[in-house]
Amino acid sequence: KIVYELIVVLIVGIFHTALLKKVLDIFLSPRDKNRLIWKIVFVGYYLLITAAYSVFHASFFYEMCNLAGIIGVTCFYRGTWEKKIWISVVWFCLDTGSRTAVSLACSEMVGMQQVAVSALLLLICVAVVCHIPDPKESREKALDKKQMCLLSAIPMLSVAVFWGIMYGNIGRWTGVFVCVVVLVLNLCVFYLYHILLKNYVQLREQDIYKQQTIAYQNQFKIMKESQ
Repeated sequence: KIVYELIVVLIVGIFHTALLKKVLDIFLSPRDKNRLIWKIVFVGYYLLITAAYSVFHASFFYEMCNLAGIIGVTCFYRGTWEKKIWISVVWFCLDTGSRTAVSLACSEMVGMQQVAVSALLLLICVAVVCHIPDPKESREKALDKKQMCLLSAIPMLSVAVFWGIMYGNIGRWTGVFVCVVVLVLNLCVFYLYHILLKNYVQLREQDIYKQQTIAYQNQFKIMKESQ
């Protein structure tokens, strides 16, 4: 039984790390393209979450180790700190929500089976995120700080809700329903980010065009007056 649990933890850890890399590659650009460095970074994250789960299981201490690992990985990507924090927190929220929903809906299962099912639920979330039409050039762009902070507030509050469900007194199926609704809400955050970023880029381009037009008009006026 111990060997079976260890195998499941190792496999799910690899799967979990691969999903994290997939999501980060969608929204951020690597700072260094050296493959060795990236292998070390993700192997380090994999070892961290695997060791943390083996010691603490699904607990608050494991969650903190997971969050620290996610933020640590994003440090090796390019982008503003606001965007890195946002993607870290929203991914952490999806991960926590998946585990909370499965632990409530499949409470009769043993711990290792719940881990496997929550990984599959997380895969579904990643599949939804991957269908967002986000061009590669947008990875280098970000919203202003105020908008990024507002977007980050949604997954932060969602994590608080998940912890309240996990450690509070709430009905089993009521908790499952709330978890599913909050997960869907956070998936919508990705689409909201894409829409806001598209509008933000368009507004900046229009502003640049206006400034160029005004500059040309001023130059033309100066040339006309000099004549």
